[in-house]
Amino acid sequence: MSGASLSALIHSASSNAAVRSGLLLNPRAAFAKAGIELPPDVEVTVSETGTWGIHLSLGQAGGVGLSEEFLDGTSGGAGCAQP
Repeated sequence: MSGASLSALIHSASSNAAVRSGLLLNPRAAFAKAGIELPPDVEVTVSETGTWGIHLSLGQAGGVGLSEEFLDGTSGGAGCAQP
């Protein structure tokens, strides 16, 4: 995906009601129509609420999960500094 393609899609959605509607109803199809191919395991969500921004969640490399020991230490804020 090129930054120019994404910028063009965002600009088009801000000025063209049909593109905006398509992006809201079926983001993956709208990206494909704009020439932006996404891997099937990439989730795409589009919202009209909030501020402009990009949310990127990569997950664990190689599918490695977090250990129970690690999770036990983070649950409920354990280890967080209190003011």
